[in-house]
Amino acid sequence: MSRIGFYTVYVISFLPLPVLYGFARILELVFKTIWPYRNQVIRDQILKCFPDYTPTQIAQLTSRYYRHLSEIIVESVKNLSMSKTQLLKRIYIENPE
Repeated sequence: MSRIGFYTVYVISFLPLPVLYGFARILELVFKTIWPYRNQVIRDQILKCFPDYTPTQIAQLTSRYYRHLSEIIVESVKNLSMSKTQLLKRIYIENPE
């Protein structure tokens, strides 16, 4: 990633989480409609795991996957500007050895 790209993402990370979750919804729509990220792979894996699911259930699960992916992306961006104490409030590490 270029310096300009990194600093742009870094500045965006200072936005409050509700605003970033709004960006996540936009990113979710991009993944679902404009740029269908790994759509066929996701559907194939769902069919392998849940062969008895109806097409409606598969579409719902695919949509939930895209929402989760977009939220992980914006939460990772937010982690760039969080202090150590803020991170420790949100993250619990079990068995840190």
